[in-house]
Amino acid sequence: MAEEKDPIICYCIGVRKSTLVQSIKEGNTTVEALRGATRAGSGCRGCISDLEKLIADHKE
Repeated sequence: MAEEKDPIICYCIGVRKSTLVQSIKEGNTTVEALRGATRAGSGCRGCISDLEKLIADHKE
């Protein structure tokens, strides 16, 4: 149940949505910055479009 509320966005690295949203709020507002801060998107890169959407949705 917790996984549904905080889904894994990057399965290669195991990064959850809450970790990514927090990182975006801390100023990591590009895919490259998120990758550097969380390693999300550094595996198969299949989550890049999800990262871009999260950035658009949560960037201040």
